[in-house]
Amino acid sequence: NEEASGNSNALVSSEQSRATADFTVLSSRHGRARRQLRNISKRDLKAAIKYGKREPARPDRRTGKPRWKFVHNGLVYITDETMRNEITSFQKAVTIDSKHLTVEMINHHIEVKRILREERHLCTGHTFIVIDQSGSMRNPDVNGFVSRSHAAYGTLALDFISEQLDSNPNKYGLFAESVSVIEMKDTAKAVL
Repeated sequence: NEEASGNSNALVSSEQSRATADFTVLSSRHGRARRQLRNISKRDLKAAIKYGKREPARPDRRTGKPRWKFVHNGLVYITDETMRNEITSFQKAVTIDSKHLTVEMINHHIEVKRILREERHLCTGHTFIVIDQSGSMRNPDVNGFVSRSHAAYGTLALDFISEQLDSNPNKYGLFAESVSVIEMKDTAKAVL
């Protein structure tokens, strides 16, 4: 066991001592197209092989042959069993953690909704967030997100909603603020 571990460490050490440019990446048409869409260079793939965490990937669906997955600096690179032939690559998706809502937070939310419905004069403001949903929002060119649309909603969750939940909004409970989210396609549609 120690001998196998020593061989594994020696392999990792020798891999890291090689120049990044010395690693072979044999491109596929699909792989090149995905890299171009996602602004990933061949050098990024070579760095993933050299420095990344290597683990078995899902086998090929048609042939059942094994594949490898390398993860480095947010990049995921999938190869065939030889670790030389490119299958695909993509940026690892941004994860948005669930936020635990306390009973107090839920009750406060219910009360604020009541105020917005029944005592509109207590509403201190109304924020409108308009999100473009035109065809270009399907482009997969934002690192960490499947598309520009996912990036817009991810940013809304991470930078706007999360900030509201983490701050101490409305600490006196006297006023309420309203937020509307509108998607713009051919026409506008309020989604929240």
